[in-house]
Amino acid sequence: MIPVKLKPEHSDFEKKVRRPGQKWLFKKLYPTQPLNVAAPPKTKFPSHWTKVLPEFHDAYGGICSYLGTYISLATGSASMDHFAPKSKAAGLAYEWDNFRLACLLMNSRKNNFSGILDPFTMPDEVFHLVLTTGKLEINGAFLGTPIESKAIETMSRLKLDSKVNRDDRATLFTEYKTGDRSARLMRLYHPFVWSEIVRQGKQ
Repeated sequence: MIPVKLKPEHSDFEKKVRRPGQKWLFKKLYPTQPLNVAAPPKTKFPSHWTKVLPEFHDAYGGICSYLGTYISLATGSASMDHFAPKSKAAGLAYEWDNFRLACLLMNSRKNNFSGILDPFTMPDEVFHLVLTTGKLEINGAFLGTPIESKAIETMSRLKLDSKVNRDDRATLFTEYKTGDRSARLMRLYHPFVWSEIVRQGKQ
């Protein structure tokens, strides 16, 4: 997981997502209350955001905000995660700045939880990698700080250091070192592993 820069709102977002979304919020959910309150249990929000998923995917280069690796649209596994859960912050349910590109697995694991690191605001190099094993570690510079607590929660909630993720990162590094993956492809499709390769001078 590495910092992600907020991208400009797509030109179709206002028409396809925000306007119909806010119309529904005001008419069906909060006709007499402010929007900054939790939604009633089991509220089903119209998923207008899916109308711009391809554009959102393109804006962020297809990179999962939590795994730091490419998500192919062809697999159907790309999604727009509400960083502030819509069940807790209904007024942000149709706001571009509240979405994070995420694979479906990361999105489902995060669910309605709001105590993890935000890719848009997290500092650089919170996480380090043992490249040969793919093991995820917290940068010692953050030990004893609030960032460490959020980093631990993030790793636990999203299972970022699971065996399958470790193996995937280690395989990427091995394939890069053996020439099976170019530096360009690593940079474009696996920026988290690539950033660690560069930081550790292994390129």
